[in-house]
Amino acid sequence: PQYGGTLTYALEAETTGFKPTVDRWSIVGVMMGLAVYDPLVATNADGEPAPYLAESFEPNADYTTWTFTLREGVTFHDGTPLTAEAVAKVYDLRLVSPLTGAAIANVESVTATGPLTVEFEMKSPWVMFPAALTGQLAVLPSPDTLDSEDGANNPVGTGPFELVEWVPDAR
Repeated sequence: PQYGGTLTYALEAETTGFKPTVDRWSIVGVMMGLAVYDPLVATNADGEPAPYLAESFEPNADYTTWTFTLREGVTFHDGTPLTAEAVAKVYDLRLVSPLTGAAIANVESVTATGPLTVEFEMKSPWVMFPAALTGQLAVLPSPDTLDSEDGANNPVGTGPFELVEWVPDAR
């Protein structure tokens, strides 16, 4: 792989935007979202959830608390570091979102317990919780993307590609 260059890719559908807490992603939206945003958890070659932006995730004995440790040195495209606070912020928004809240309704709270450590407290045991954090529920936008009124059109992530231009329904 080499840094730089241009990638042009034709897509068969459109999405409503790239703010993953409010925009409904088509299959193409997921493809584009996973190019701009890296996931917290990804599915490995064996079909199992595996850490991606997370370095590790561990449950407590009864699966009511999951602790995620983030990889060090990860930055968003705008230079902002990926922190536990950024992760807690996006999941707090997902919990109250009409779009994503139902999918993670068993999560009671999300707390940054250290600079790179996040705890998810469950309402009841959730053995397969990491599997729920794949796809649109896994991506981590920058805090500014979440705060910006135009964040849906100008996503900033940690993924391998930066969105340079998007003209909805055109290019």
